[in-house]
Amino acid sequence: MNLLQDSSRPGNERAFTIGSLGEVITGLQSGITQYTQPILAILSRTLQDSEAEVRSNSAFAAGALIEWSEVDLSPQFGALFTALSAFFKVDSTSSPDEVHAKDNAAGCIARMIIKNAAALPLEQILPVWLGGLPLTKDFIENKPVFDAIFLLFEKRQDVVQPHLAHLLAVSSYVLQPAQQGQLTDETQQKLEQLLMALRSTVPAEMFTAAGIQ
Repeated sequence: MNLLQDSSRPGNERAFTIGSLGEVITGLQSGITQYTQPILAILSRTLQDSEAEVRSNSAFAAGALIEWSEVDLSPQFGALFTALSAFFKVDSTSSPDEVHAKDNAAGCIARMIIKNAAALPLEQILPVWLGGLPLTKDFIENKPVFDAIFLLFEKRQDVVQPHLAHLLAVSSYVLQPAQQGQLTDETQQKLEQLLMALRSTVPAEMFTAAGIQ
């Protein structure tokens, strides 16, 4: 753990180390549980690192920890979201690492929603989180992102309703032939089923505006 806490090391080394930690968490799955607290303490610092690549890998690792640890991290969701919210401030001048960090932050927040949506102030979080969609760098994170969206449509459609137009536009984008490969077959099938279900409740004009046939 001391190696992970050495902020004096070059940024690329710190990024590699934190990225490797994320892969270890994913590999160990629930086996990471006993190390949850020291890892969380490290990631709470590296999420605010001066290097975007370190922050990006930290968001990935934090999401993996939330997904696989058997420790209830819900009490930490607020602090984690506060750190991650800064990742969404990207524009045309942002570096690829900053955009990548935004995508990983979206995946991390999605895992919070999947794990315990009731622990989050969804009305405050959704505008930030959904505003970071569609993903443009790390398409692997589309799976947790859309899994969280499917969950919200099932359990909390009231908080999703104000964002329907944007979600339809995002859906249209990821389903375009030019974006093939961004979704797993399973995610695409679930998204198409969701859109089919929404056709009976959402005005046709919204589908037309989003370019959904």
